Amino acid sequence: MTKYPMDTIVPYSNVYCDDSDIYHSALIDYNIINMDCCSLKELPKRICGGSDDDGCYGRFTINKKSNYLLPSLLAVHVRKNASPYNDVSAYDALLPFVDRYLQETDDSCAIRSSAVLLYGDQLELPSWLKTYCYIVEEPYPQGEEIAAIIQNKISQSNCVLSDDTIESYVSWFLGNSLIQVEDTVDYLLNLPRDLLTGRPMIENKQEVQKVLATLKEQNVKRIGLLELQKVDEKENLGGMRAFHQWLDTNKESILQADRIFRRTGATGHKGILMCGVPGCGKSAAVNLLAKSLELPVIKMDIGRLMGGIVGESEHNMHLALRLAEAMSPCILYVDEIEKGFSGSGGKGEDNSGVTKRMFGILLSWMQDCIKPVYIFATANSLSGIPKEFFRSGRFDSHFALYMPTRGECIDIFKKRMEKAESIVLEFNKHDELFMKQCFDDDKLGLAVDHLLYEENGKKKGRFITGADITKLVNMALRQFTQRTGAISHTDWINALKRVSDSTIMYGDGNENLDSIAICYLRMMRLGFKPTSDDCLFSPKDYAVNYTGKGIDISISEKSDFKSDYDRVLYRTIREKMVFMAARLEENAIAELTK
Repeated sequence: MTKYPMDTIVPYSNVYCDDSDIYHSALIDYNIINMDCCSLKELPKRICGGSDDDGCYGRFTINKKSNYLLPSLLAVHVRKNASPYNDVSAYDALLPFVDRYLQETDDSCAIRSSAVLLYGDQLELPSWLKTYCYIVEEPYPQGEEIAAIIQNKISQSNCVLSDDTIESYVSWFLGNSLIQVEDTVDYLLNLPRDLLTGRPMIENKQEVQKVLATLKEQNVKRIGLLELQKVDEKENLGGMRAFHQWLDTNKESILQADRIFRRTGATGHKGILMCGVPGCGKSAAVNLLAKSLELPVIKMDIGRLMGGIVGESEHNMHLALRLAEAMSPCILYVDEIEKGFSGSGGKGEDNSGVTKRMFGILLSWMQDCIKPVYIFATANSLSGIPKEFFRSGRFDSHFALYMPTRGECIDIFKKRMEKAESIVLEFNKHDELFMKQCFDDDKLGLAVDHLLYEENGKKKGRFITGADITKLVNMALRQFTQRTGAISHTDWINALKRVSDSTIMYGDGNENLDSIAICYLRMMRLGFKPTSDDCLFSPKDYAVNYTGKGIDISISEKSDFKSDYDRVLYRTIREKMVFMAARLEENAIAELTK
């Protein structure tokens, strides 16, 4: 279709040309027209004006030279959230058309044989117009369509691409229109040849993927509902050995979800819900998942989907999920999901019901989606998440993130130091940042043990998360900006001790410790699997029995620990859990029995 200004009515009589010589000749020789281009404001007058004597039949202007009454196709571009434009909206302008259509009894007349094409991003049709409309949802191109375009373009050039290479390109093109695919392939074919090999640039898989990654990023930004999150190749996840093992075991089945579905009819993995203490590595786990699976990460921000027009938020949710399906295989990352849907469980301030409807759309999609879209949702608290979220078929795995133990803290220290060292080596390959002794477990353990202290004859501690360790490493490294060589282990450990004394950690203060204990209780009572194989707590340690006297709660007590830091951390958190468990269970029962 030729592009016309927005809110313009465009005649398309010629699209009805068939193989009939008489019909075709009438169009050419007699210059038959149905209606000239006009604005929405002019449309009602064009439809209702004139008379049969003036050449108007069925409210369409025709040329008297012809005996043919050609049907008309009117194409109307409807803007998003259509509102009155020049005092006349698109629907108001079409009201005379529908009225005339209903009044006409002769099915052979032009208006009874005509159609109006409404296209654009309109959310809701007026009730009086829905009866006469057939709704067509244009899907994103499938892989087969994209592959056919690439193959066709390649065949017209002197390039040669294997089927495997084309298939890899197709996965990066998903989520783009056919026109974007054609334009991008043309762009790649016209790039200068590789200076080293002399081969066309489109045959260089790495360079092509950079271009396609930029295209996909721009496409996501253009739509504005989702965000393509970049993967940090230097970031390595410390600790979480149980999660590493789970990923190694399930990696192939996640990647082969589409093939498994076609061969067995079994839907693939749905995704992961990971809950835990803030700063303990939920975002880093997404990065690990993306690197391991080599899939793009699309981040969904619930707040970004919210709209001010009635029905817009729900429509945005549908569009976002549709885009995620079009870009599959991919990882759909929903961060802090309890905040986005805090009002969907009957609590909160969502009086309009928008959050509940959006939540229902997401739940239905998670249940029915068969595309390889792997969901990774995170939560800092399970209190705001409705119970429907934990039903089978929504997530395959529920992981709990606890405060890192001493051994995990050492591992996280190493990963942060290795990342800093790799950045330095990028600028100078001969510049060594740390001496090898800095990575020694015993040396780094001294920095963790420094957080323990005695108060009133009782050993206490300041407890750190992965985010705290990142902060400590950055603060300590800033003290060595004037270094002339590699940092020694003595200087490094002393620097870590100094900065830990000068800053606040998440495990400081009773308020944060109370929130940690509550988070532990909720994860344990829901049976979430720990991400660590060296976790101090597990779901089996928590038991609730209902007796005639009330609620009997037991939290099993451990006595064997690998370090004093772990012992102090365990006893501090368990003491608070024992105090709060009864209140938590009473509130949970009261909420269920409302």
